[in-house]
Amino acid sequence: MPASNNLGTSAPLANWCRRTLKQKGKAIEGYAETRLVTAEGRLGRLRYIAYGLGSFLVAGILLWGVVTVALLLTGMGASTIILVVTGVVIGIGYLVLYILWTIRRLHDFNVNAWFTFIFILPVINLILWLIPGTRSENNYGPMQPPNTLGVILSALVTPLTFIVLAAIAIPAYQDRPVWVRVYAEAQAALGWMYGTGSGRPQDYVKAVKWYRRAAKQGDANAQYSLGMMYYNGLGVSQDYVETVKWFRLAAEQGDADAQYSLGWMYDAGWGVSQDPVEALKWYRLAAEQGDARAQTVLGSKYENRYGLTYGYGSRVSRDYVEAVKWYRLAAEQGDALAQSYLGWMYYAGRGVPEDYAEALKWYRLAAEQGNAEAQYNLGASYWSSKGVAQDYVEAFAWLNLAAAQGQTGAAWNRGIVLERMTPAQVAQAQQLSRTLAQQIENRAKTGASASPAQSVPSQ
Repeated sequence: MPASNNLGTSAPLANWCRRTLKQKGKAIEGYAETRLVTAEGRLGRLRYIAYGLGSFLVAGILLWGVVTVALLLTGMGASTIILVVTGVVIGIGYLVLYILWTIRRLHDFNVNAWFTFIFILPVINLILWLIPGTRSENNYGPMQPPNTLGVILSALVTPLTFIVLAAIAIPAYQDRPVWVRVYAEAQAALGWMYGTGSGRPQDYVKAVKWYRRAAKQGDANAQYSLGMMYYNGLGVSQDYVETVKWFRLAAEQGDADAQYSLGWMYDAGWGVSQDPVEALKWYRLAAEQGDARAQTVLGSKYENRYGLTYGYGSRVSRDYVEAVKWYRLAAEQGDALAQSYLGWMYYAGRGVPEDYAEALKWYRLAAEQGNAEAQYNLGASYWSSKGVAQDYVEAFAWLNLAAAQGQTGAAWNRGIVLERMTPAQVAQAQQLSRTLAQQIENRAKTGASASPAQSVPSQ
């Protein structure tokens, strides 16, 4: 068979490939020149789709990149401004280009550019996607060259890209509370940074601003923090009513700090009418979540340690066993006050069998954290030899620490012990007292608390 017949069967494909390779943006005989930014001439269907969707995708990526970099370098406040400015600039630029391309696309139908603002509307615009233009030269010039492989792939791949992105974005939007929560947490974190001066200059007003934004979106941590700002009068005027408002919102979401604090406000009658029953309710909710402060207060209520008229006013029947239960839970978390109270329960035999050695153990744990009452009781134990061998040096050292904090009776008892000590013992006791004070100070700086496994008896 003659070779010319074989060539004849593949001539259309060969001619298309030849024209495609020759274009490269240059004018081809019989076709218009391919130009990107112009309102003159015509624009084919595939190029219109590729240009429009491709530039929209690029604009979105560019906007995301600029804002992300701004957020990392300047923080959320400045990045919001950059987002708006960049969005406006990119949006105007994209709109101008799309109008130019729509004008040229209408030219491909031999239609006047005045119809652009009708056909640029989203639904009507699909007509320009689906229907091909005129097949020959018209009033606006010759056709554009045949589509290159890149144009064809762009026109096919770009819509598919948007479909994939939509498949990811729609479920994420339906689950938008997750994204709202993440954003609110970021705002709360920024409030914390301004409030504590961590990574940013300390600024209570800005801290309140960011806490409030996150709190209004339902972030419990921000609500509690905003309540504390009102409680302490930082960045805002002190306002206990506002304090209670924000504590309650956080407490109702299960925030243990807020539940404990709201209980305290009801106990004290600050920002709300005093109500020991309501206070007990919130203390218990926090205590059941493991809040050591609430557990200690709850134990004190069952012990009736403060009677019925003090700030911890109780409305529960005295129950030493229940008191010990809550004291122990808090004490095992390292709460110094609970450790001191638990030591007293063992010393007095309330809710547990009397056990001076066990009392001494809990006194020591609390005393080593600087609890003055525990230091006094520990010193008294060494003086009276209850639960431990009598030791005037230890007794004087601990009583001296308690007296330095103003503990009632510590100075008087220290004087009694002093009368029974030799000069050498006094010197030794004073040195021990200084050593213990330094250890306590170091512990306080590190924020460490003492649990039963961490306690080391003083030498």
